[in-house]
Amino acid sequence: MLGIGAPAPFSQEGADDTERTTTSGTFATLSTFSSMRIQNTATIRVVGNWRKTSGAAAIGDLALSLNGVSLETTINIATIASSTNQAETGTFEFVVPPRTSSTYQNGGLMRRSSNNGSSSLNGIAGHSSGNIPTATITDIIVQGKTGNAAVTIAIQNVRVFVEG
Repeated sequence: MLGIGAPAPFSQEGADDTERTTTSGTFATLSTFSSMRIQNTATIRVVGNWRKTSGAAAIGDLALSLNGVSLETTINIATIASSTNQAETGTFEFVVPPRTSSTYQNGGLMRRSSNNGSSSLNGIAGHSSGNIPTATITDIIVQGKTGNAAVTIAIQNVRVFVEG
């Protein structure tokens, strides 16, 4: 039971269980959630599993695109694992806080990841190519890229949760 002032529970607004892969050196669309209506007062969580194949000493990155604005704040897999030529797996989480003021657009994306049982909270991060939209979110895309075409980056079991 929720008490007065207690936050609203998260509700699942999207799911993609298909494994999506890329060997691209630039951000490519992996998982798409469209026709959404997420108000700017809501917190958004995007979570899922990732894997990196062996094939080269290379890293992989994940990023979000909201309403067509690519937020190239990345989960850099080398930061939480290594750029060693080896297969690796883990989980990821992007948290987008309420977006009611343009004052907080820069640096408003938190990302977290873990690899093979080792966790890393990467904190609040800025992004280079676009501000987090303050408008209603209608489209969420998880993007990925790799540092070498011999390495595959994959995501699966992606969920979108909304609070508020």
